[in-house]
Amino acid sequence: HRRQGVLRRLMGEVHADIDARGEPVAGLVASDAGIYERFGYGAATRRRYVEIDRRRFHIADERVPAEHGVQLVDPMEHLDLLAAIYDRYRRARVGEVSRTARWIETRLREIEGTVRAAVHADGYALWTITQDWNAFDVRHGLHLQDLVACTPQAHVALWQLVLSHDL
Repeated sequence: HRRQGVLRRLMGEVHADIDARGEPVAGLVASDAGIYERFGYGAATRRRYVEIDRRRFHIADERVPAEHGVQLVDPMEHLDLLAAIYDRYRRARVGEVSRTARWIETRLREIEGTVRAAVHADGYALWTITQDWNAFDVRHGLHLQDLVACTPQAHVALWQLVLSHDL
Protein backbone atom coordinates (compact mmCIF):
# COMPACT_ATOMS: atom_id res chain seq x y z
CA HIS A 1 0.00 0.00 0.00
CA ARG A 2 3.00 2.28 -0.14
CA ARG A 3 2.93 5.51 -2.10
CA GLN A 4 -0.83 5.32 -2.68
CA GLY A 5 -1.89 7.92 -0.09
CA VAL A 6 -3.51 5.40 2.27
CA LEU A 7 -1.72 6.66 5.38
CA ARG A 8 -2.36 10.30 4.46
CA ARG A 9 -6.11 9.60 4.05
CA LEU A 10 -6.21 7.59 7.27
CA MET A 11 -4.46 10.32 9.25
CA GLY A 12 -6.77 12.92 7.67
CA GLU A 13 -9.81 10.99 8.90
CA VAL A 14 -8.31 10.58 12.37
CA HIS A 15 -7.58 14.31 12.63
CA ALA A 16 -11.04 15.23 11.31
CA ASP A 17 -12.57 13.00 14.03
CA ILE A 18 -10.36 14.59 16.70
CA ASP A 19 -11.36 18.09 15.52
CA ALA A 20 -15.07 17.17 15.39
CA ARG A 21 -14.93 16.00 19.02
CA GLY A 22 -13.04 19.14 20.10
CA GLU A 23 -10.14 17.20 21.54
CA PRO A 24 -7.27 19.52 22.60
CA VAL A 25 -4.43 17.03 22.03
CA ALA A 26 -3.75 14.06 19.80
CA GLY A 27 -1.31 11.40 20.96
CA LEU A 28 0.18 8.59 18.94
CA VAL A 29 2.23 5.59 19.99
CA ALA A 30 4.31 4.31 17.10
CA SER A 31 7.31 2.05 16.64
CA ASP A 32 8.74 4.38 13.96
CA ALA A 33 7.98 7.92 15.14
CA GLY A 34 9.79 9.58 12.23
CA ILE A 35 7.02 8.60 9.82
CA TYR A 36 4.49 10.78 11.63
CA GLU A 37 6.40 14.08 11.82
CA ARG A 38 4.78 15.14 8.55
CA PHE A 39 1.40 14.88 10.30
CA GLY A 40 2.45 17.15 13.15
CA TYR A 41 3.61 14.56 15.67
CA GLY A 42 6.91 14.62 17.51
CA ALA A 43 8.79 12.43 19.95
CA ALA A 44 7.52 12.71 23.50
CA THR A 45 10.36 10.95 25.28
CA ARG A 46 13.47 12.55 26.70
CA ARG A 47 15.75 9.53 26.88
CA ARG A 48 16.56 6.49 24.85
CA TYR A 49 19.07 3.83 25.79
CA VAL A 50 20.96 2.12 22.99
CA GLU A 51 24.13 0.08 23.26
CA ILE A 52 26.47 0.10 20.27
CA ASP A 53 29.37 -2.29 19.83
CA ARG A 54 31.94 -0.15 18.00
CA ARG A 55 33.53 -3.25 16.47
CA ARG A 56 30.35 -3.66 14.42
CA PHE A 57 29.89 0.04 13.60
CA HIS A 58 30.12 1.65 10.18
CA ILE A 59 28.90 5.05 8.92
CA ALA A 60 27.17 4.46 5.60
CA ASP A 61 27.56 8.05 4.36
CA GLU A 62 31.14 8.22 3.09
CA ARG A 63 30.66 11.72 1.65
CA VAL A 64 31.45 13.39 4.97
CA PRO A 65 35.08 13.23 6.10
CA ALA A 66 35.56 11.89 9.62
CA GLU A 67 35.08 14.56 12.26
CA HIS A 68 34.72 17.25 9.55
CA GLY A 69 34.22 20.62 11.23
CA VAL A 70 34.03 19.22 14.77
CA GLN A 71 35.87 20.82 17.67
CA LEU A 72 36.23 19.50 21.22
CA VAL A 73 35.21 22.13 23.80
CA ASP A 74 34.38 22.59 27.46
CA PRO A 75 30.56 22.70 27.43
CA MET A 76 30.36 25.04 30.44
CA GLU A 77 32.31 27.66 28.47
CA HIS A 78 29.94 27.40 25.46
CA LEU A 79 26.46 27.40 27.01
CA ASP A 80 25.15 30.22 24.81
CA LEU A 81 26.42 28.48 21.67
CA LEU A 82 24.81 25.17 22.70
CA ALA A 83 21.51 26.95 23.40
CA ALA A 84 21.63 28.73 20.01
CA ILE A 85 22.31 25.48 18.15
CA TYR A 86 19.54 23.72 20.05
CA ASP A 87 17.12 26.55 19.23
CA ARG A 88 17.83 26.07 15.50
CA TYR A 89 17.34 22.33 15.93
CA ARG A 90 14.06 22.56 17.85
CA ARG A 91 12.46 24.93 15.36
CA ALA A 92 12.64 22.16 12.74
CA ARG A 93 11.11 19.49 15.04
CA VAL A 94 7.47 19.22 15.99
CA GLY A 95 6.91 19.21 19.74
CA GLU A 96 10.40 20.21 20.83
CA VAL A 97 10.62 22.64 23.72
CA SER A 98 13.23 25.33 24.16
CA ARG A 99 16.41 24.95 26.17
CA THR A 100 18.02 28.07 27.51
CA ALA A 101 21.70 28.33 28.37
CA ARG A 102 20.64 28.18 32.03
CA TRP A 103 18.64 24.97 31.41
CA ILE A 104 21.64 23.37 29.70
CA GLU A 105 23.94 24.41 32.54
CA THR A 106 21.58 22.92 35.12
CA ARG A 107 21.36 19.67 33.14
CA LEU A 108 25.16 19.46 32.81
CA ARG A 109 25.57 19.89 36.57
CA GLU A 110 23.13 17.00 37.19
CA ILE A 111 25.18 14.54 35.14
CA GLU A 112 27.63 12.42 37.11
CA GLY A 113 31.22 12.60 35.91
CA THR A 114 33.01 14.96 33.57
CA VAL A 115 30.85 16.00 30.65
CA ARG A 116 32.78 16.31 27.42
CA ALA A 117 31.54 18.10 24.33
CA ALA A 118 32.08 18.42 20.61
CA VAL A 119 30.68 21.31 18.62
CA HIS A 120 29.99 21.53 14.91
CA ALA A 121 28.66 24.69 13.25
CA ASP A 122 25.33 22.86 12.94
CA GLY A 123 25.27 20.63 16.01
CA TYR A 124 26.83 19.35 19.19
CA ALA A 125 27.33 16.20 21.22
CA LEU A 126 27.69 15.80 24.99
CA TRP A 127 29.01 12.64 26.66
CA THR A 128 30.68 11.14 29.71
CA ILE A 129 33.16 8.30 29.94
CA THR A 130 33.13 5.58 32.58
CA GLN A 131 36.15 3.46 33.29
CA ASP A 132 35.87 -0.26 33.88
CA TRP A 133 39.27 -1.77 34.62
CA ASN A 134 39.07 -5.49 35.14
CA ALA A 135 41.49 -8.37 34.98
CA PHE A 136 41.20 -9.40 31.35
CA ASP A 137 38.79 -7.30 29.29
CA VAL A 138 38.87 -3.56 29.86
CA ARG A 139 35.37 -2.25 29.14
CA HIS A 140 35.35 1.54 29.37
CA GLY A 141 32.15 3.13 28.14
CA LEU A 142 31.13 6.33 26.44
CA HIS A 143 27.67 7.49 27.48
CA LEU A 144 26.16 9.89 25.01
CA GLN A 145 24.01 12.39 26.86
CA ASP A 146 22.86 14.44 23.90
CA LEU A 147 23.50 14.64 20.17
CA VAL A 148 21.84 17.54 18.37
CA ALA A 149 22.31 18.02 14.64
CA CYS A 150 20.60 20.60 12.42
CA THR A 151 22.01 19.16 9.20
CA PRO A 152 22.82 15.67 7.89
CA GLN A 153 26.49 16.66 7.65
CA ALA A 154 26.62 17.61 11.34
CA HIS A 155 24.75 14.42 12.24
CA VAL A 156 27.29 12.22 10.46
CA ALA A 157 30.34 14.16 11.65
CA LEU A 158 29.26 14.08 15.31
CA TRP A 159 28.39 10.38 15.22
CA GLN A 160 31.75 9.64 13.59
CA LEU A 161 33.55 11.46 16.39
CA VAL A 162 31.54 9.86 19.17
CA LEU A 163 31.78 6.34 17.81
CA SER A 164 35.48 6.57 16.99
CA HIS A 165 36.42 8.07 20.39
CA ASP A 166 39.47 6.32 21.84
CA LEU A 167 38.49 4.72 25.12
